[in-house]
Amino acid sequence: MRYYFKTYIVNDREYFEFGETDDGAEILTERKLPAYKKDFPLMESLVSFFYLDVNELEAICKPMQKALREYDPHSSQEIMMTVRSGLNTLAEKHIFFALLRCRWACLLDLAEKGGNDLPVKEISHLPSEVAERQQRMEELFRNVLLFDPKEKKIPERFAAYGEDAARKRQRLFPFRKLTVGFEQVSPTAFTEVLYPEDIYDLVDFYLRECIRREIPMRRCKNCGRWFALTGHQGWEYCDRVFDEKGRTCRDVGAVNTWTAKRSEDEVFKVYRREYKKRFGWIKAGKIPAEDFYQWSEQARRKKQACDKGEITLEEFEAWLKKR
Repeated sequence: MRYYFKTYIVNDREYFEFGETDDGAEILTERKLPAYKKDFPLMESLVSFFYLDVNELEAICKPMQKALREYDPHSSQEIMMTVRSGLNTLAEKHIFFALLRCRWACLLDLAEKGGNDLPVKEISHLPSEVAERQQRMEELFRNVLLFDPKEKKIPERFAAYGEDAARKRQRLFPFRKLTVGFEQVSPTAFTEVLYPEDIYDLVDFYLRECIRREIPMRRCKNCGRWFALTGHQGWEYCDRVFDEKGRTCRDVGAVNTWTAKRSEDEVFKVYRREYKKRFGWIKAGKIPAEDFYQWSEQARRKKQACDKGEITLEEFEAWLKKR
């Protein structure tokens, strides 16, 4: 069996296509299994990779590592199932690991036929390699991609970052040579397509796209995590789901912003205090609901006049008390 795996960007979405081919067949023809195709918002895969929990990866990789060290051509199916199960778990955790599963499915098939040794270190070193890439990504986020309208443009900052690192003899992000083609990916779209050799090619590809497209990164004011500003440059909150109600940080941020503005709005506070008091009178039976709604309509008009500066706050308060 052979596999294929490719990724590309069209209309600000990332696409990943992968699957198996017959041995000896052209990579994109005569597929033995249906192709898998997944897509995500632009830069979602990169940022989610940055936030992978290395401890979780360690817990997944340790049983695989143990099984691989015990492996020989006459190993039990249980050992091979441990490895394949771990690969499936990794692929479910992040789209980049779907490439790892494709590659290792081929390696395991060959090993079972006595055709090759298995690169155990690739699995055992995976958590530390991911942690190292995450650290380098953080440096790029802070020094190159951090959103700041007063700073230099991203290409200029990237050049300055490289010069500064060379001067201090510090390591830069390990950009690599990539296998990139140019293909028709839909009836109306031609674009660059990456055929990655490993998951780090995928990290590299999307990081350089961030720099090339000058997509800035920002820390969400609600959850504190990085997100890519692929839309409105004024966004201060990400669109990750934040709570059990399904609200995103952007939803929560909008409510918090409204609340903060209202807490500083003296006109609103005066109006709100009187409104709540009179609404309570309805429940207590002191006034009929019709009187309250008539008063509230007049009060809203007076508040609007105060907001526009047509009357003073003192005049608005005096009107509320008389009514």
